[in-house]
Amino acid sequence: MIILIGGVRDLGRFGVVLDQRSKKILQKVWPGEVSVVLRLDPRRKTLAKKFAYLHRGTRTLAFRVPALAWLRTLLHKTGPLVAPSANLEGHPPAWTVREAKRYFDDKVDFYIDAGRLGGRPSTLIKIENGKVIVLRQGAAKIPRALMI
Repeated sequence: MIILIGGVRDLGRFGVVLDQRSKKILQKVWPGEVSVVLRLDPRRKTLAKKFAYLHRGTRTLAFRVPALAWLRTLLHKTGPLVAPSANLEGHPPAWTVREAKRYFDDKVDFYIDAGRLGGRPSTLIKIENGKVIVLRQGAAKIPRALMI
């Protein structure tokens, strides 16, 4: 699951505390096609417990600030939204609402039909100890300077 957020400030709702290096990394990759796995602050036990259904004991969550301005506007109004990937693990991505409904049926609260989608999935990175680790190379290239 990816949590779509309107901006970096929304991370605090989940108990994510960023150091300066992590903030600079996020400024370079967001908004965009990069999903980022971040660790919950261990001092914020109440929030970690509240969102245990999302992190399932890992105390990490994946976030993305979408590139689409209309979607960020929606997120500022609704607050963060949990979005499944467009596929089940090990299956190809769904490129249409019809394909997504075959995967998820009524397990998704709502679908937005944007026609036939194309492209690649988001790049998935993890920020750990101030370093960027690419977990899945996708649509966005991560500048080499960020991985040092």
